[in-house]
Amino acid sequence: MMTNGVTFSAAALLAANLQVINRATLIGEETGGGRNGCIGGVYHDSPLPGSGLIFRFGLVQFTVLPKVKQIGRGVMPDIPIAYTLDDYLKNKDLEREWIDNDIKAKGILK
Repeated sequence: MMTNGVTFSAAALLAANLQVINRATLIGEETGGGRNGCIGGVYHDSPLPGSGLIFRFGLVQFTVLPKVKQIGRGVMPDIPIAYTLDDYLKNKDLEREWIDNDIKAKGILK
């Protein structure tokens, strides 16, 4: 499963849970969504006094077990991928390259 800094919310929870039960290898970068869980699902809208702006917040706590001690971080990939400026300029897809090479090395596809 490919992850990066824009993998949030349910996608980060899915990545974390699949990683915990050893059903996926995470490739890429740390997720933007937290590793230990998030709040969402059902939302409450509350108008702020004076401005009338709507403050929206989630009401349901979603948790990934077991929790990790490090708070405030996303899901860490099993295979970290780091791009260089040159990689971006050449429009490389390093995650896809890693996956293709792994599939060939394991002889999964002929």
